[in-house]
Amino acid sequence: MTREEERRRLEQLALTARSAPIAVRARLLSQSGQAWLAGRLPDRAHAALSMALEVAPDLPDLWVDRAVTLAAARNYWEAIDDLNRALEMQPRYGIALALRAAAYRFVDSLDLAMEDAEEAVRAAPGLPEAYLERGILRRLRGNVAG
Repeated sequence: MTREEERRRLEQLALTARSAPIAVRARLLSQSGQAWLAGRLPDRAHAALSMALEVAPDLPDLWVDRAVTLAAARNYWEAIDDLNRALEMQPRYGIALALRAAAYRFVDSLDLAMEDAEEAVRAAPGLPEAYLERGILRRLRGNVAG
């Protein structure tokens, strides 16, 4: 079985698992989306994650997963919108803050990026992505030691 067949089967399983709890179906669709993204098929990934959000729009992880897909396609403002949704549900969600900081950096909103990076470090002090993003932003501001 090829990787693409595996991705299709995972997606089909999620779509046909009608008796499974909503969260399980949504997570299967999310995993399908991540598999499509790993296969460099961001449109399929976005579609799977959008279906997951239709099933369970109250799961912040799903908004983060779709934001990653949007950012991979360089749709940074849309990614920021999805990360905003995740952060409305879970305000101190470290990875969402770190990812939004990165998205803000890509759209040249460095002040907002730094605010999110600093908040990500405070919210999740063990999260490497938060420190990496803060370090990138410090370097962009000329603080090489930071």
